[in-house]
Amino acid sequence: MGLLDAFATLVRAGYPEETARKIASGELPMDTASRMSRAADQGFNAKHYHGTRADILEFQPSTEGVQGPGIYSSSNPSVASGYPQGGQGTLRGGENVIPIMLRGGVDHLSDVADRYPSTRISDLPSIYPALREEGITGLESGTDRVTFDPRDIRSYFSAAFDPDYTGPNILGLSEGSSGGPSLLGAVANTAVGAANATADKQEGGYEGLTDKMVDALTDAMGGTEDARDVAEYISMGMDFLPFVGAAKGISETYDAYRNDDALGVGLGLLGAAAGLFPAGRGLFNSAMGITEKAPPVTRDTGLLQRVGDVDEVNAMTLDVEPGVTLLPSQRISAADLEGRGFVSGMSDTSRGDLSRIVMINGQPVDVVRFGGQDYMRQPYNAERGILWASDKDVVSGLVSGGKSTMELPGVSRSPIYIPYGMAGASTDFATMTADIMVPVARQNMTKAQKKSLDKRIREGAGNKQNEKKPQPDWPGLDSPKAAEWLANAGGDRKAVTKAIDEFRDEAGISLSQARAAIVDAEQMNPRVGNLRQAGVMDLTIAPQAGRHPSYNTDIMGQYLGQFGGDINLLEDLNPLFRASKQPFVEEMLRRGHDLGAFTRPSPVGKAMQAGLIGQFDQATLDALIKKGAITP
Repeated sequence: MGLLDAFATLVRAGYPEETARKIASGELPMDTASRMSRAADQGFNAKHYHGTRADILEFQPSTEGVQGPGIYSSSNPSVASGYPQGGQGTLRGGENVIPIMLRGGVDHLSDVADRYPSTRISDLPSIYPALREEGITGLESGTDRVTFDPRDIRSYFSAAFDPDYTGPNILGLSEGSSGGPSLLGAVANTAVGAANATADKQEGGYEGLTDKMVDALTDAMGGTEDARDVAEYISMGMDFLPFVGAAKGISETYDAYRNDDALGVGLGLLGAAAGLFPAGRGLFNSAMGITEKAPPVTRDTGLLQRVGDVDEVNAMTLDVEPGVTLLPSQRISAADLEGRGFVSGMSDTSRGDLSRIVMINGQPVDVVRFGGQDYMRQPYNAERGILWASDKDVVSGLVSGGKSTMELPGVSRSPIYIPYGMAGASTDFATMTADIMVPVARQNMTKAQKKSLDKRIREGAGNKQNEKKPQPDWPGLDSPKAAEWLANAGGDRKAVTKAIDEFRDEAGISLSQARAAIVDAEQMNPRVGNLRQAGVMDLTIAPQAGRHPSYNTDIMGQYLGQFGGDINLLEDLNPLFRASKQPFVEEMLRRGHDLGAFTRPSPVGKAMQAGLIGQFDQATLDALIKKGAITP
């Protein structure tokens, strides 16, 4: 690549012209040591991460936020990957995690509140000038940081840290994935490396750009052998970050080319494609063996829509990008529960590790598994004191139930929230099911078949609530408004997924397959009312807008742990009606309902939906210890 070509490529990728000229000419060396030295000279002293769906060359400060207006980032990349995006605080996964460097000092939000006691969050901009005079460029809370001014942010991997440039451009590759990261931007990173690479091969071979990145990470983490192992894992993980994955794939292709490695060139190009397109990610995963089989089912598995769906579910293949490491699921102890009441609520059986399904049976989809039971174990939520997500009205009832437990005799501590398991079809309400079935059907069905399907959805069939009732405002399978409709449809999403299931031969996917794709393997045959995870509710903090795509409001609190064994809300605890505080099981038996069945009678299930309360008295604790559900 000639000097003029490199200059033009860098400018088109977003570098200011004068900075691009300096890079292309070699005046600004772009090796890590040189860049980091210039960064330190300019006061850039903190490595952070920003999660976004947007293509960013220059940050635009938000006008509001929990720590005030500004640009939000986190020192924890897994936290940044879950930042709310797309409006209304909803998220289908952090699609682009940008490593950035921040300049200047930082103060804790609580310290600022102490120094400026009359300042509200919305008024924080009025004291920013005073804070800047103190050398403060941002506020932090936990791992989160809000930076006031975009001029104090630069790209970690590709910023030039040009001392003559003081504007807001972050000076580096930072494409998002809303329309797929640009190949041009990825080539720019390669051009930067090529402009500073040694042309001659050394005796041991050309040291590639990827090797340089691993070397830099190793040095940054202390230079030990353990640090190099971690750096290698980080390098591999970058293949799953869209903008880094593309740049790294092309970088590896360039490395392989310099070392006469034909196989490496092929894999590098495939890796670049994986970072550029959703389908490319799936192809790359398949080629590299990053595939997953759905949990095996039998004719008795509860999630099946039909017993005849066993073979097609068991033959299904999924291409999945890894999610996050959930909090350890430690066993709950008796001491954790003493003096506490409990509130119960429903939970579907979906997987919650934020892994992303990018292909089903070779067909592109894009679905993040946000989960039910394990929502409280996600690091993002634990960092922020978020316990559970549900509809706003349901959350209001659960919080009310928590307050009711404080009135029970012997209760002196914050209540426990216990989600109870639902049936195998419980994932149908979640957005994940439709987000799988709709794009697969869209790819496989003809125009005439889509027309018939749309008619079926709009006109409905039968009179079953939500599942088959008419949806006259359905915009159509191919409509650009279909995603918005599904996101806001609530239970009416079932009308769409059930209709696609009726057209499963033409659509290429069944409801059984969609359920199996997102189910938690440990909850394949749930008994309604079974208990698994639990957390402590924080009634001192009001519920807030949630990030779960299916549920709009979060309950605050902290994950506590997991029950052992096979225990059930109605059989092993002492549930009460919330309003009357009367025993629930006793009343259901009086009404003639069989509570020993594997599934709950419909009237019992509906009565449970409102949320039951109770308390962990000594008799209950003793019984749970004896059964192995909790430790002594």
